[in-house]
Amino acid sequence: VRNGHEFIIPDQDNEENGDVKDEIIDVNETIGQGDLKRNSITSSAQFGLREREVLKSVQEWQQPELSAEDTKRLRELKYYFKYAVAACGWPIFLCHEGLCGISRGIGCQCCWKCCQGMTPEQEANIRYNSCACRSSLPSFIFYSGLQPENLLMANMSVDIDRTIYYVATDPAKNALVIAVRGTMSAQDLITDARQQQVRFPLPPSIASTVRDVEDSKGKPKQENKIVMASVAEGFYKVCQRIIDDLKNCPAVKTVLESKDITHIVVTGHSLGGAITSILPVLLMNDTFFNSKTIKGFAIAPPPTFPKSVAQSSGFKKMMTALVYANDLVPRLSIYTSHKLRLQAINAMRKAKGKRIRDIMYADSAQGEHIVDEKDLLNMDPRNAIPFHIPGVVYHMKTRDVSCKILTNCYQALCCWLRGFVAPKGTYQTIVYRCKSDSFQEIIIDSQMAHEHLPSSYQRAVQEMDF
Repeated sequence: VRNGHEFIIPDQDNEENGDVKDEIIDVNETIGQGDLKRNSITSSAQFGLREREVLKSVQEWQQPELSAEDTKRLRELKYYFKYAVAACGWPIFLCHEGLCGISRGIGCQCCWKCCQGMTPEQEANIRYNSCACRSSLPSFIFYSGLQPENLLMANMSVDIDRTIYYVATDPAKNALVIAVRGTMSAQDLITDARQQQVRFPLPPSIASTVRDVEDSKGKPKQENKIVMASVAEGFYKVCQRIIDDLKNCPAVKTVLESKDITHIVVTGHSLGGAITSILPVLLMNDTFFNSKTIKGFAIAPPPTFPKSVAQSSGFKKMMTALVYANDLVPRLSIYTSHKLRLQAINAMRKAKGKRIRDIMYADSAQGEHIVDEKDLLNMDPRNAIPFHIPGVVYHMKTRDVSCKILTNCYQALCCWLRGFVAPKGTYQTIVYRCKSDSFQEIIIDSQMAHEHLPSSYQRAVQEMDF
């Protein structure tokens, strides 16, 4: 079973199996598997075996064997992950440092030695809107491990369609890093909710690899053909504001003209993950930025693109995404929310209690079911599109290997706090590549909100062992 299609692998390539082989290849081409060729039926069998081995390893809590490409991507993701956490600012610092963090946060940045080396030019490129934001800036420098002179600009002002982000140089990687904060304010929530679709053209390097959904053979589009993509309006406008700010910053322009910087890396968690999914695409469309290699490392991103775009080989080349356990946000979209509603109604249909039936028929004057199984197909076409997490997606799971029976009560009462203070080795982490289709259903779980926190991701990433 592969991408929802079930097919048989013939044992031998003979005349009897010839028709079956052609049929399998047609299925492979239809579901867009670029790694399978007409004469490589063996690779199909190996792929199926590989998937079974990964599944078995995950079920037994053993780390599946990672390919060289996966190991390289995860090492890079683990390195740039510190910027996504650092972008959370003073809240993540207070959680980690406790009373010490509160005492250091009072009085803004005056007691932070790490910011005393900032020049007037750097201060001019930082937009503040509150005292708390002044504490977020040294927190970013503290967690990213950078020197004050590496910070080029920062937006600390929050509004609808505008969020906090930091721009800095990473001399060790010859990279310009853009770290975007996740949802932490009412304005951020409104930005998240602005799901009206905006269309924009994809850059040629991605457009040429997008497969036309109307083409049963999955043929690539022509390179000179304009391919449009749809994304949420709130996310798109945040990206546009970041691009405008970058263009108007002399320090950023000077760095991009330098030969020392070869990469532009975008990273962020939650809302920052959504921006990470979209911003690199827009940067590739702009001559101001596209002379550099552009990459994105999205942490806990919501679904942002249709599958034909999100899983194109061009997108996978530059984008890596990470999802932890049953995190709600990477599974949350209008489509999956509607799907969950139908699942709940179908469950209630099977209930025999009168009270449940009254809930079902409350809005129906005829006493009939409000929706049926075909309701997903009858939705507004703009909302019925199942959006996917773009790029190569990795799923991460952890378990507490130190918990004993006597500590179960402690764990139940203090699991949230333990996410911050648990020593290394307390948890076991396994990580593996998976399909974006795996996140097309909301999983109702008692930890689905807690597993979205940056601290939960940080704990799991720290335990990743290559």
